[in-house]
Amino acid sequence: MKLNKLNKIFSVTLAILILTLTCACTSTKSTTTSTTTTATTTTASNFPLTVNTSYVYGGNITQTYTAPPSKPKSVIVDGTDMMEFMVYFGLSNLIYGVVGANTTNSLTGQYQATINSLNFITDSSFISTEDLLNAINDGANFILTSNPSAVRETIFTNDMAGLNKLGVSYYYSFGSTFVGSQYASLNYTSTATYSWPEFFAVYQQLGILFGIEDKVDAFIAQQMQVINYVQARANADTSPAPSVMFIYYAGPSGLYGSYDNGLMELMCETCKCNYLHGNWSNETILNLNPDIIICRAGGAGLTQPFDQIPAFASLNAVKNNTVYTSTTIPWTSNSAGLLVANSLVEIAGYIHPDWLLPPATTSTTTSTITTTSTTTATGQ
Repeated sequence: MKLNKLNKIFSVTLAILILTLTCACTSTKSTTTSTTTTATTTTASNFPLTVNTSYVYGGNITQTYTAPPSKPKSVIVDGTDMMEFMVYFGLSNLIYGVVGANTTNSLTGQYQATINSLNFITDSSFISTEDLLNAINDGANFILTSNPSAVRETIFTNDMAGLNKLGVSYYYSFGSTFVGSQYASLNYTSTATYSWPEFFAVYQQLGILFGIEDKVDAFIAQQMQVINYVQARANADTSPAPSVMFIYYAGPSGLYGSYDNGLMELMCETCKCNYLHGNWSNETILNLNPDIIICRAGGAGLTQPFDQIPAFASLNAVKNNTVYTSTTIPWTSNSAGLLVANSLVEIAGYIHPDWLLPPATTSTTTSTITTTSTTTATGQ
């Protein structure tokens, strides 16, 4: 697949522009991340903490936490975003094992060694009864998941109370509401568009639950600086919004499609494009004739580069070399990873190659957008 490289070096003038644009969002808090130690910014006033969790296969449960989870190797983590949250904020020593997570997503460098050292229970998104009971027998007492059906294939599918009786807490990150808290729960699998503050409320809740709210707030401020810059760039762009089709898989029936979720919708709205979502036949794809196609690297059933399929040779995206491959775009509800601003910058770079965009972020050690790096986005 042909590469389309976007190499833009920021000028001094642009640096001043970005700093001016983002100064209102600058946080005075600095955040230090660690991959080996447990964070210690617990706010005792948040506890005891009562949480209502809505579970699609088991109704609603109410649990009260007297303190943040702190027992080493006690947390079963389901989902790439939840795994990266624990690693990024220095909570990896609490992890017993990981379920349904991508080991190569938004966290790289110093974090990758920690991720590789984790106990990956299964590649599946669902833990089995045997694995779950073995984990509990080994001392696991907390399930942290962004997957609403994480334990649907166990004997506890409709029995969250049964888990609680075994001393196991269950926390679904996108379906939990703190009693008396300002942070509302989200239906993350919904295709309805929500706001960035609503999305990040989920991480604010996790910051409270694990006693690291100051670190999480600083992280969110840094992410929002990048997001706000992309949004401002979109607002200033008067050109027509291109149509974009995301291809996640090729089904056995010959249909191509992408799983819909609110985060994808929000990203497309932020970077100004018309988001085409659904399941499509060859005929439908030809009729829609998208300006840009972004395929998931290694997507199920995608055995051939999309722009090398003869049936699609007439598509605008194929003729204009605007077919790309990506691994970090939020194909499913919990696959984006923690650094969502990176995914947004990647999408915006594919859609608007004329934009000058901030470089990808790897840490929260500063809340000011760095403007001395080169941003490169590649498509193939």
